[in-house]
Amino acid sequence: MPDPTKTRYSHIQIALHWLTALLVLLMLVLGMAYSAEVLGASGIRAHQVFGQILIVVVCVRFVLSFRSKPVKNVSHLAIERITASAIHWLLYLTLFVYLFTGYVAASGLRAPMLALPVPADFAYSEFAETLLDVHFLMKWVLLSLFALHIAGVLKHHFWDKDRTFFNMWFSSTKGD
Repeated sequence: MPDPTKTRYSHIQIALHWLTALLVLLMLVLGMAYSAEVLGASGIRAHQVFGQILIVVVCVRFVLSFRSKPVKNVSHLAIERITASAIHWLLYLTLFVYLFTGYVAASGLRAPMLALPVPADFAYSEFAETLLDVHFLMKWVLLSLFALHIAGVLKHHFWDKDRTFFNMWFSSTKGD
């Protein structure tokens, strides 16, 4: 249940939010650059290393999401709160699927840069090939959800002129 007195997210939540965004964008760029053969093996290795960091960050964020109460934006309509909540949970779900399928796919590479690659018989299975297809699809789902998330933030910031953006920014107001 939201806490009506809580007006901002904690500094750790804010830092993890922006770190997640940065890592996801970095992963998308590295993955697409590798697929387009712009980057060689170093690109896919960096993609794997940042992916593992992202797994840790997303897991920490997910645990924190249950341990801390969300900010209640009383000026938001019920439909806006429901939509925002749905998009956030879909972002988590999509990120988990994206990371899991990418991890399995990376385990099937000749020299994976993974802390604990999945067993080779699974990594080279037909099911793992299907997971790779799902991974590529999840990239577009993730980008679509990001676009909706950003559109919502921009709507609140420029149209409604409320403080939604500053709930998840490093300073609490424009002048801080």
